[in-house]
Amino acid sequence: MISESSPHREEGPELTTGIRGCDNQSNAHVSFLNEEHAGDSQTVGPRSYGDVYAWISQHKERPLSVQTGRGRCIIWDQDWKVKGEWDDGTGEFDLAKVESSPQDYKMTVSATGDISIQKT
Repeated sequence: MISESSPHREEGPELTTGIRGCDNQSNAHVSFLNEEHAGDSQTVGPRSYGDVYAWISQHKERPLSVQTGRGRCIIWDQDWKVKGEWDDGTGEFDLAKVESSPQDYKMTVSATGDISIQKT
């Protein structure tokens, strides 16, 4: 729901996207820091699966921050897309198209630290 006072979708259980589960195939820890909901912050050990949940913000200025062996990637939900941006200056990219809401995604972190997500 969009109101005149807020250009963003109303955040509630019916309109959310999130990361549910992380398959970390790398030799580094993967850390999740939700800059809007710090209680969602979690870590997944190297070469392991973490049964984590991390809510994805609809605000790029308060994103979900994911630290991998490659670097820091911020993730947010904008215009029905899950978007990402690495801290190396390569620019924004689309991780997934959001076809319905709520929608959760499993994250895979490759051996090189790259991130991909798949609908659960």
